[in-house]
Amino acid sequence: MKPIIATLILSSVMLAGCGHAPITSTSFDTDVIGIEEQHLNADFWLAKLRRPNAVLMDQAAIADFNKAAFSNDPTMVSLADYPQQLAGSTVAGLITAISKPSSYDRFLPDGRALNASDYDHYLAALNLNAIPALVKPAFGLIVERTDMRTFPTRDKVISAESSFDLDRFQEHALFPGEAVAILHTSTDGQWLFVQSYNYAAWIEKDRVARGERHTVFDFVGAESFLLVTGSKVYTNYNPHLAATSEVQLDMGVRLPLMTGSDVGHNLHGQNPYASYIVRLPVRNDDGSLRIEPALIGRGQDVLRGYLPYTHGNVLRQAFKFLGERYGWGHDYNGRDCTGFVSEIYKSFGILMPRNSGDQGRSIAGDNIRFDEATTAAGKMPAINALRPGAMLYLPGHVAMYIGDDRGQPYIIHDVAGLSYYDDNGSLYRGLLHGVSVTPLLPMQLSAETRYLDRIYSIKTIK
Repeated sequence: MKPIIATLILSSVMLAGCGHAPITSTSFDTDVIGIEEQHLNADFWLAKLRRPNAVLMDQAAIADFNKAAFSNDPTMVSLADYPQQLAGSTVAGLITAISKPSSYDRFLPDGRALNASDYDHYLAALNLNAIPALVKPAFGLIVERTDMRTFPTRDKVISAESSFDLDRFQEHALFPGEAVAILHTSTDGQWLFVQSYNYAAWIEKDRVARGERHTVFDFVGAESFLLVTGSKVYTNYNPHLAATSEVQLDMGVRLPLMTGSDVGHNLHGQNPYASYIVRLPVRNDDGSLRIEPALIGRGQDVLRGYLPYTHGNVLRQAFKFLGERYGWGHDYNGRDCTGFVSEIYKSFGILMPRNSGDQGRSIAGDNIRFDEATTAAGKMPAINALRPGAMLYLPGHVAMYIGDDRGQPYIIHDVAGLSYYDDNGSLYRGLLHGVSVTPLLPMQLSAETRYLDRIYSIKTIK
């Protein structure tokens, strides 16, 4: 469902019979096998492309791609077409599908194991008895980056002391300007169960502003918009209105544009001419929505409209995240493996399912499927023919192909663990916990199972 938590083992032994040259030693200080400093520069990989700026899909083709994804993938939900009402049993089913006790042992950070009483408390917070026979969804816009949670609680729950960084109640994140359908309220009234375009879970109520349905979808469907193309950008500091001041906006966020004639030459004490003026959703004290103008300096990594979908732009976008700390379910103000690839592709207007398994199984795009009978060597012809941006799926994880160097395929991915066999055959254990470039072929999931063995799907969007 989410990024892989097994330690990735990087073996220095080449895949037998695949005809690739050995990975050379690196010239700078790193414990990651097969990596030289040049591998951490997008320009190194861009130089290998013959036509880095050739457009792979225009916006009409991308719109068709998204339409097909929403039609064919049950995890993708077109909120603009969301029903006017839902059966209460349907809403209860959505909640209990995610808000349920784990079949595995779970612990609080202090080491205490969760027990039946703990889960009774979490289940009582769901307020299931208050769901009416018919639910009329409300709609809203996210006003601040917010976590989506398994249960309506900030409690951190882990699987073991060694996995402190993986909060098992952390599901996903939503970003400013995203639309949600609001389906239910927790027992304490502080949490809302919401449906986004690709996920449903609990969010804190103060992170969303309720608005009229037409207002919400006019906002998200605005034809003139500013797109965040950097890993993170921020609205300008505003000493007069905190709700619009230094609001974090992650890659792929789009906000409707305004013009200077809309606000004049003085917006909250700043001349807006050197900034972009955007419409930003703000939450009133009563939870209702209002739209305020906000400034984003023109020097920030933003763009009017979507980026052209090219191999070169995919690489450039991917490397903007390089070194960002790994965040399970978008925890730690970062993202996980699926969030990493999803936010890259949102830069082009391409929308994807939340979880790696749903992405990997989706029929959208050009897909190469492997069954359990396919050998690692049998997968190599497909891997050798890849272009940058192709996504490689294995259970619980996705990585992006970036190119070949001296016969070795390389990937960029958001990943936690690192281990490999050194030249003496001894197992080295380290960590990555971030967006990392690694060679593909040496990677193993265990001493017996190669990373390559578990790849079940390769997806190219074109």
